[in-house]
Amino acid sequence: MAINNSVDKSIPQDSFSRFFRTPQTWNSANTSRLTLASENPPAVQDNALISSLKALPDHCGWEAISKLPSEELEKSLNVVSTLGHGSMGLVDEVKGPNVEKVSFVRKRVYLPPSFTRRNQILKIVREEAKVVEGLAHTHIVHIIATYEHTPKSGMPSFSLLMFPVGDGDLTRFLHDSSHPNSKMDNIGIDHSEAYDWLARWFSCLSLALAYIHAHGIRHQDIKPSNIVHLKDHIFFTDFSSSSRFDPGSTTSTDNPTRASARYSTPEILNRWDDNDGLKRHGTGSDIFALGCVFMEMLAVTMGSDPENLQQHLQEVKSGSLFRFKRQALQPGAGFCYSPVVSGAESFFKSLTTLPLNSLWGVRSGNGIVFFKKVIAPMVRVDRKKRPSALEVAATIAEANLSPICECGHAYLPKPKETPDPLAAIQSLAIDKTVSKTMHPPVVAPVSSATTSEQLRAFKDYYSNDEIQAGAYVSVLWAYAPRANDEFDLERGEMLLVVGIWDDGWGTAIRTTTRAEEFDHTLQREANDPPPTGEIKAFPLVCVCLPQHWRKVIEEGTSEPGT
Repeated sequence: MAINNSVDKSIPQDSFSRFFRTPQTWNSANTSRLTLASENPPAVQDNALISSLKALPDHCGWEAISKLPSEELEKSLNVVSTLGHGSMGLVDEVKGPNVEKVSFVRKRVYLPPSFTRRNQILKIVREEAKVVEGLAHTHIVHIIATYEHTPKSGMPSFSLLMFPVGDGDLTRFLHDSSHPNSKMDNIGIDHSEAYDWLARWFSCLSLALAYIHAHGIRHQDIKPSNIVHLKDHIFFTDFSSSSRFDPGSTTSTDNPTRASARYSTPEILNRWDDNDGLKRHGTGSDIFALGCVFMEMLAVTMGSDPENLQQHLQEVKSGSLFRFKRQALQPGAGFCYSPVVSGAESFFKSLTTLPLNSLWGVRSGNGIVFFKKVIAPMVRVDRKKRPSALEVAATIAEANLSPICECGHAYLPKPKETPDPLAAIQSLAIDKTVSKTMHPPVVAPVSSATTSEQLRAFKDYYSNDEIQAGAYVSVLWAYAPRANDEFDLERGEMLLVVGIWDDGWGTAIRTTTRAEEFDHTLQREANDPPPTGEIKAFPLVCVCLPQHWRKVIEEGTSEPGT
């Protein structure tokens, strides 16, 4: 029996790696902060998450039995329940002999006697294990170990052990939360709370997909049944169809995917062009699939359900049962979003007369706004015009269209030793050329015991006004970053605020406008396209609202808020 206990979650250090993570200068519990590494990023990781992952084998009881012979190991794992099954094997909830330990997931794939077929299957599952081993994110399932088992009689198997065990997949959640008569007692919430969970999961899933793509991975089979939740925490799972690419080059590929037809793109479903050439696809296929999932989620939050959405699309668009050219992927697959997605806007417009079910609906006005700004670009037929996952996450955050992910990793065991990720904050490097009449404020280090929270607004240090997400701010104090997650600021630059945190930090997108040129009375209109670019952190003490910028400089304010 071959066993691989894999807990190494190192991040590849290449000049094109872009990833979401908790920077060294922030509290590690707040994995929701959106940061982007610049070129040549260091291998900075969420140390608390990594420490918790290292504690998983002991937390699940695997560490005590991992060295057992094959037959004894199999007898030690007790099946709690069967979670699902597929063409290659079973997914079970299992538990070790120690009743005090928690259960975990075993994905068992049976290996046929055919040498060729056996090697094909082994290649798929080993690649899936390798992919999941290399990802450490709060919205991606975690792998504990892998092992092979060859019984004296019967078929041999290869198993992936993963954590956590979910309450169910997104398919079931969407069904139960959209039908008033469905009971949700198994997860202890009512339908109103379910709508709010869904509203936040837009941000969670887009952040997780951006992280996946940043590590050179295409999921290639995003659908509700491959997304699971544990209470209000959502996870991507099943990377058996995933593939790797170089983040520094084009993400298109000529290789066909094992994607499910319903959520697949035009370039996958009809992958032969008029000249019998194989069409290309890349990360845009994941974006399209997630956009289709988002449509189903949005339908539920607006008082409808995926079945009504699909029925509407079939009625307004002829030929809704897509006929594959050359029967390329899955003959007879039935309903597919790809050929009918252009009819989605009329569906969501028809729902705007219904009472909105969640707090999110109140914040954004109605679901049609979210569809137009976030989902419609994701499901464009032309893959080159689809946004990246990073741009989707930034649009959600910048436009305040749904609650921002602020999920930590409370579902994981507490590490024995918690590192201090905030030790790097010792001082702010202030530009020496700043006027001697002004004394830049000193920012004290943030205590590592403090758990930061996202705020709706933050009082401007230099006035009595509030800074809110979506507002422009002007840089007063130059700042030299201490980590790649932070902006290198110069006086007079303008930032568009994405998020605000109660530890005195914010996230933003840098704009091309200068403070000297900015007219604060002409704030960006709601329909204007948002600025694009890196989203990084900045200390709020270094900025002020644009209308106060010149006055603060001229008067030489020495204390914030005076």
